[in-house]
Amino acid sequence: MAQTVCCPAPTALANIVTSTIVCPTEFGQIRKLIFWRRGNALDAVASAISSTVFTAYLSATDDTKMVVSPYLTLVIPPSEKREAGSGSEVPNGIPISLGSNPVMGEGMIWQKAQSEIAALKELGCEYLDVMFVNESNQLGYRLNGAAVEGFPIHSLFVSDIGVGSFDEGTRNTISMYFEPNWSDGFRITEATTFLLNSVNA
Repeated sequence: MAQTVCCPAPTALANIVTSTIVCPTEFGQIRKLIFWRRGNALDAVASAISSTVFTAYLSATDDTKMVVSPYLTLVIPPSEKREAGSGSEVPNGIPISLGSNPVMGEGMIWQKAQSEIAALKELGCEYLDVMFVNESNQLGYRLNGAAVEGFPIHSLFVSDIGVGSFDEGTRNTISMYFEPNWSDGFRITEATTFLLNSVNA
């Protein structure tokens, strides 16, 4: 995704910090993923912490159905910049910023039944959004206006099983790509009592 070109420039710079009391953002370890088809959304943040709402989506039989992953770990690194030009190609040898690259999240799924893994692999042909559940039972989601959405993912890959190692144990790997600027709408709910225990009906 290209960097925004500010032309014409706004009358004034947009506000960044508007309060002297700003809570830090710390999501912690991702422990579960919630997938659903792209275009779905919850109508409000209150719905994102309602077990009744989630139960309905997890048991749905239509295009709104959510599916939940087994327990896992997933690490998403910061994105890296895209640049063009160097040396005499550009004024003063300063590269031109073109925005950011997509970023790949990678993780491990330990000691899980391969029937669950096979079902995860089937998601690779879908156009999906994903939300995250951390170890504190909080949901990581994308806020779009008032709507609660997932983050679009691409090239979802789930590996075959890795076995036979004395030191590494039985595991599968999982990876997916996130679009440039994917986290601009990232928000975290308050802690729930149900997300980590969620299963499909």
